[in-house]
Amino acid sequence: MSLSANQNLPTEINPPPPNAAASARLIPGIVLHVDHLSLGYNHRAVVGEVSFSIRKGEYVCLIGRNGSGKSTLFKGILGLIRPKNGGVDLPYGLKSTAFLPQNHDADDDFPATVWEVALSGSRRSGRFGFYSRADKDLALHSLELLGIADLRQRRISDLSGGQRQRAFLARCLAGSPRLLLLDEPYTGLDYQAAESLSALLSELSAQQGIAILMSSHDLGAVQANASRVLVLDGTLLFDGDVREWLATFHTKPFLK
Repeated sequence: MSLSANQNLPTEINPPPPNAAASARLIPGIVLHVDHLSLGYNHRAVVGEVSFSIRKGEYVCLIGRNGSGKSTLFKGILGLIRPKNGGVDLPYGLKSTAFLPQNHDADDDFPATVWEVALSGSRRSGRFGFYSRADKDLALHSLELLGIADLRQRRISDLSGGQRQRAFLARCLAGSPRLLLLDEPYTGLDYQAAESLSALLSELSAQQGIAILMSSHDLGAVQANASRVLVLDGTLLFDGDVREWLATFHTKPFLK
């Protein structure tokens, strides 16, 4: 099982082509700028000419059918795929971006505790790469914020799906991110756990000022929480607020 939500990410994002996205650094509040980004594997194009920006505190939902390029776009933002054209700019750097992948399968004998998972998301600001007191305080605060501090000595493999998702979200928050990338975070959760997680994400966006880019097939959650919707099908078909999305794209069959 991969313990890290950010594990194996490069320390620096692959540099975009010249003039692709550097101007985003001059715009106040921008935490992510994607500029005419094209991505693919070998000679197969998957995402083409995608452009958008996300500001501090925005809650943006990325929707589209299976195979529309959502996961590929996340990989491009994280620097795991080199752009074929265009570029990505993270004005605060990759270290200020946290990624919560879709699945966190833990073996029954996996020994890590909730506390160890949360602390592993910190920036290790102590001497010689050790955790500092500030790192530990922030990890504990993240657990408290998500309501699972009382579970910190429990093994991650012993938790319910909703509790486990909170633990990995606490790991993301322990790194003080400005941008959260969430890939289908409601997958495998029951209704109550999904509703609880939905409320937490809205609070993080509205009260903590963390920008969120979330892919989801849960159109109800999109309608209830998003401040903005992106519709992807190889290229960006729609970028607008929820009301406009409901009036134009909500019933389109390719979203099913």
